[in-house]
Amino acid sequence: MLLKAEIALEFFMDTVTPHSAFQLSPAPIRTVVQQSMETLRLLPSLPCQGRLLRFAKQVEAGYPDDNYHCKLHGADVTHRIMTIMNRAGLVHLGVMPGKKYSQTVGLLAMVA
Repeated sequence: MLLKAEIALEFFMDTVTPHSAFQLSPAPIRTVVQQSMETLRLLPSLPCQGRLLRFAKQVEAGYPDDNYHCKLHGADVTHRIMTIMNRAGLVHLGVMPGKKYSQTVGLLAMVA
């Protein structure tokens, strides 16, 4: 899937054409959440990764498949926020001692 080279790295991704990887994904929000964690190397440090992915699945289930505020829109917004945080150097900053990635994971969950 071409998304792997773009999620949390590139601002402009094709989310609307019929052949985009987003359109072809059955779970675009979960794809963005999981790939963001991999791209930003958050997986080894997150004991709660399973919970975060289950949360993303529940959030995604609440989105319609079409209209403006749909799963694709949620995935696009989540991706752009993670890209902004990554490019601004905010991903690996911690707000609590011993909990290095707490703000990144919190924001990823909140945006989804």
